[in-house]
Order: sequence, then structure tokens, then C-alpha cells
Amino acid sequence: MQIVRRAFGRLSARVVSRSGAADRIERIERQCQEMLEQVKGLNEHLSLMARRESQLRAVLSRDAELDGDLATLTEVLADTGTAHHIAQAIRRATVHRDPFPYAVIDDVLPKGLYGCLLKGLPPLELFADRPVNKQQLTVPFRLAPAYSQRVWRFVTGVAVPKFIVPAIVEKFRVPMNEWICRNWPAVPPPSVQFHSSDGRILLRRQGYLIPPHRDPKWGFLTCILYLARREDSEVWGTQLYAVDADEEARGAAPH
Repeated sequence: MQIVRRAFGRLSARVVSRSGAADRIERIERQCQEMLEQVKGLNEHLSLMARRESQLRAVLSRDAELDGDLATLTEVLADTGTAHHIAQAIRRATVHRDPFPYAVIDDVLPKGLYGCLLKGLPPLELFADRPVNKQQLTVPFRLAPAYSQRVWRFVTGVAVPKFIVPAIVEKFRVPMNEWICRNWPAVPPPSVQFHSSDGRILLRRQGYLIPPHRDPKWGFLTCILYLARREDSEVWGTQLYAVDADEEARGAAPH
């Protein structure tokens, strides 16, 4: 009996010893995992800091490059002929009804203002906060060169709401009234007030692809201004689709 007790005691000690080793191993693994998470967090923080430093450097560099152009920009933005030019360009365009009401408007902005817009495009580094296929900046900018801030604030605060929106609404008045009457019979079309949403600059690189879709229903009219340079290829653009067995959108998201 004593021999059995001693053997059982040694076996219990081994079990306790192995159990303690397993606990230590588990504790070490947990500590290693915590250290890996901390290292991962540090790497992400360092990557963010490097990106911010790159963005600030790009803004300061662009500010220095465009400092001498601010006086010319002031003259361009004060041009009293901008509203007339935009109205005439939109008036000349043809509204097509198939596959839906749309128009292609050439030279919608005066050359001087358009050149300033291109010059005022924010540095590419500022788009780097988003994945490659979703890179965009909302106007007015949170961070951008002074030149970019001024010219794009003029576009979203003056040119779009005061010059473009009234002319576009008038251009599409007939199909829009038909659509309003069809969807909201009790609402008289003249009572509907239209307002432009915040502008966005979308950076689209080679290989960008988005599935065919219909924009949200709250967006009565979608306006896309292509910021093309003279040497850019004309194959870039938007494809229009006719949809077989089309159906009503199920919600507010693009359908």
C-alpha cells in the first residue's frame, strides 16, 4: 500500500508539474500575442505618420510653386463673364432621352477657370487615405494648398450652386417634371427645390472598374465634370446602359 501511495504521489507531482508548464506556456503565448498586437499598432501608427508627413510636405511644396499664380487666380475668379459662358454652354447641349435623359456638355467652363481648376487639383498624396479604387476628396478640403482651396471653394460655393444648378435644372425641366409627376402625383413640380450636394474629386487610375448601377433616387440629377488635360486619352469616360426588365430601386443606395 505504501508503494502504491508513493507511486501515486509521484504521478500526481508529474501531473501538477505538467499542468504548471502548460499554464506557463499559455501565459507566454498570450504575452507574445499582446506584443504582436502592440507591434502591429505601432507599425500602423508609423505608417499613418509617414503618410501625414508626405501629405504636409506635398502641400507646402505646392504652395511654394503656386504662390506667384494667386494674383492671376483672383482675376479669373472675378471674371463677370463666367456665368454667361456656363449658361450658353448648357443651353447649346442636346438632351437625349435614350436610355434615359442625359446631355454631354462641352467646354462648360471658360478656359481660364478650367485651367485654374486643373492647376488647383490637390497633390496625389492627399488621396492616399483611401484604398486605390475609392480615392476621393470632399470639397471644401480639410487639407490642401491655398491655391486649391480658393479655386475649388469658388466652384462648389459659387459656380455650381449659382451658375450650373439653375441652368441644368432648366435644361432638364421637362423630363424632371414628368418623373416627379409619375413618382409623386400629389406634388406640383414647381414646388420642388433643388440643391447641389457637396462636391467630390474622384481619382480614377488605370484599371478602375465599377459595376453598372443607377445612382440613388435622392440624386435627381448627377453631374460629372471630367478634369481632362489636353494629352489625356478620350477612352476614359462613362458608359451608359439600357437595362432589360428594369425594376424600382429597393432603397437609397446605388442600385
